[in-house]
Amino acid sequence: MCLHKGFLRVLLGLSLFALVSCSSPAIEDMEIVTENNFDVAGETYSTLQDAVDAVTSQQTAKGLISGSSTTITLLSTLSGPGAKVADAYTGNLSIDFGPYTYTVNIGKLGIDFNQANGEILSEPNGGLDAANTTIVTKGSLTIPASFQGKFEGKVNVQEQGTLVLECGDTATIKMSELQLDGNSQVTFGSGREITINRMQMDENATIQVSSSDIIPRIVTSNREVQNTIEDKFPNSIVSLRTEATQMIEEGIADIEDKKYDEGVEKFNKAYELEQTDETRIYSALATLASISTKQATQDFVKNRLGITNYPATMNALFDTAWLEATDKYWIDKEEEIYSYSGIKETTTEDGGYGLYYRASLADNSTAGAFQIENDGWTVYKKASIEGQDCYPTLWNLREYEINKERKSDIAFGNYYVLSEDGEYYVARWSLKNEQVAGWQAYTFTNWEDISYKYKEYSDAFVMNLPEWIKDSSMNTCFPFLVVANVLNGNSKGLNEALDELYSIIFGTAYEEACKKIDAIERPVKVPERVIVDFGFDDVVGKSSVYIGPTEMKLIKASFDALEATFEYFQSYDLDMPSILESMKFDWAEKEKWGEKFTEYLDRTSTVDTAYDLLNNGFLGVRDAQKMEDAKKDFISAIDLAIAAYDDIVKNNNRYLYPTVMMDKLKEYKALRTAATALKDGIAQRTKFYIPDSIQANMTWPETGNRWLDLGMLFNNENYTLAKFIVMESDRNVPRIRILKEKNGVVAPVKQISFAKEGIRDTQLFTLDYLDSEAVELVLDILEDSKNTLSEDAVFGLEINLSPINETIGGMEFEDHTYFLKFPETFALLLYNFYHDGQYTARIKNVMETRGWFHP
Repeated sequence: MCLHKGFLRVLLGLSLFALVSCSSPAIEDMEIVTENNFDVAGETYSTLQDAVDAVTSQQTAKGLISGSSTTITLLSTLSGPGAKVADAYTGNLSIDFGPYTYTVNIGKLGIDFNQANGEILSEPNGGLDAANTTIVTKGSLTIPASFQGKFEGKVNVQEQGTLVLECGDTATIKMSELQLDGNSQVTFGSGREITINRMQMDENATIQVSSSDIIPRIVTSNREVQNTIEDKFPNSIVSLRTEATQMIEEGIADIEDKKYDEGVEKFNKAYELEQTDETRIYSALATLASISTKQATQDFVKNRLGITNYPATMNALFDTAWLEATDKYWIDKEEEIYSYSGIKETTTEDGGYGLYYRASLADNSTAGAFQIENDGWTVYKKASIEGQDCYPTLWNLREYEINKERKSDIAFGNYYVLSEDGEYYVARWSLKNEQVAGWQAYTFTNWEDISYKYKEYSDAFVMNLPEWIKDSSMNTCFPFLVVANVLNGNSKGLNEALDELYSIIFGTAYEEACKKIDAIERPVKVPERVIVDFGFDDVVGKSSVYIGPTEMKLIKASFDALEATFEYFQSYDLDMPSILESMKFDWAEKEKWGEKFTEYLDRTSTVDTAYDLLNNGFLGVRDAQKMEDAKKDFISAIDLAIAAYDDIVKNNNRYLYPTVMMDKLKEYKALRTAATALKDGIAQRTKFYIPDSIQANMTWPETGNRWLDLGMLFNNENYTLAKFIVMESDRNVPRIRILKEKNGVVAPVKQISFAKEGIRDTQLFTLDYLDSEAVELVLDILEDSKNTLSEDAVFGLEINLSPINETIGGMEFEDHTYFLKFPETFALLLYNFYHDGQYTARIKNVMETRGWFHP
């Protein structure tokens, strides 16, 4: 709605109000004076009441109320015919202030002079006018919840006067000045945002809220106003409009325009200009988000992960173009095509609904040509899939051709003609009786799925091509490139990468953001786009929200938990340099695999301990202090989450948190108890008990069958790799189980099935794991290339779940046995490695005999 220039001041005595203007020059610096003489249509009246009564009784639009000053002051309570001007008079009332005349349509204005109380009942025509409209009251004035309009101007509440600001949800109240005289009083009756740019307040004047759940929300350009409101209402939300806030508004506009770098720069500039809650919040969010493109991050992604086109700016990072580079990569895929594999002639009596007629492609001018609705699904075509003759639908055949050849000539919406030698088969229900008369009918048999493999090509970010795979046939295979680059950038292991990434995320920028977060005292409204684009929607939601100490506690808690997770893994040794370095070769070359197998055969666990993952320190303790740091930061994250919970449930303001949300949190207050128990469990190394289900108004258990032993979890000596492998009983080496796999179920057996010189046989053993006797048999069989082991014969290591079962109680996997399966190739290599290389020569002989160059 339009906001017109001009103003109207109406001062009330015991009750007041008032109204507005339309369009004329504004009058500035008006003085408040008492005026008792008013002219209406040539008659002079001593009071405004008499003047209004005269206008009302005349029912004319030409009534004129004038005075020698520019302000009308109501000295007494209006009553009688003029009490409800809006009801009694709907014409134009012209009010003359000195040289200017302002016309107000009273009917649309809706002003109610209601005895001792004045209310602006409805939205005025064009809104209560801008900068120089003045409301002065000695009585009681209410801007009620029903008011949905605009007011911009000055407000003076005089001695003993009261002003109640309830305001509707869409009301706009902007006071260039609020002057409170004597024992006057202002009451905030809602949490609607109100602008107050200047405040003069007598020491006896008071400001209050209508109920304890009201939180005043004030926008101001004056720090004194901010201090006054915040001193009176510590939980108020005061937004200061300064050069810094202007900078923030421009930054928000940049973010909405996808100019992220510019927005971040302005948020940080605003903080440099002025340190307020608003600038702290925006600068903290910007600082955390900008970690993603700092130089150290770019170097990490390029050097450790091999992504060469990782963006240097946030603008480029948030744009998906860098994820759709020109380089083409492929991924091995496997699909199934559904089709019939057989067909036979039949009669219409035998075929029922499953009848098909042969047809050929035609054009629309061919005699007898017809089209079929949805021919992609109702027309079948004879084809060869993976060497097998079959009859798929056109749709399935087209999908197969695109997957295999990346193109297909099959189209839909074709014209067909019936033909005895046609390669298409049209469903009977798609044809008319006269079309099929005299033609041979067919029916399909053997519906089945035919599996096939293909390469799926796609665009992706640009990957580095390590020197050792430049000539590989797999150098455009995306999964292989990812693994190869991670291996190339982390040839020792993950220790250095973890430390480097930790220092990037939790370095100087993070510490600066934390200082800003810790200094925040009051909430500030942050638009949805800033929340989502900076990646904090998982913490505070996806809509525009007020972010203050509570929300920043949640953000800080999430980072503390992330930091603790890093520290937890930093406490373990994740390096295995000799093994990883040896894996840098072209995996597509079988000869290279043969060379690596031979190298590994020449090693044994007693000589080359660097290759012994069970005893070379892998998953051992690297830094015990890091485990203590992890505990501290997990506890800090929990403390922050508890504090945020308390803030939310204690704050009933519907503009911050919906009542339904707070009620729900109160129903689930057991979660707070759980958080406290979890924190105590970490600190005291005790068990944390877990209920079977989480219900409203429940009591969190202190005992039970489901638990997490935090003493076990935070002792990294419990999780060395050797403790997860079942060992041989007489020596500390892995026990390689003899397994049989059938219908997806793997179980240990005391036998090995094989075919020797074409004769099937089974050798029984006393043990269900490899010993020298079983290894001798396997080598005896494999040394002759004519012999084979049974397809269901596999080997593997039994996973020892004791460390897990001692850490987590009441979980399903307690009753299961798990195996790490591998073929006989790896079984022989592993057994030989841990048994002093006693079978090295025989295994090399088998490799030569059978041409083993790939696992």
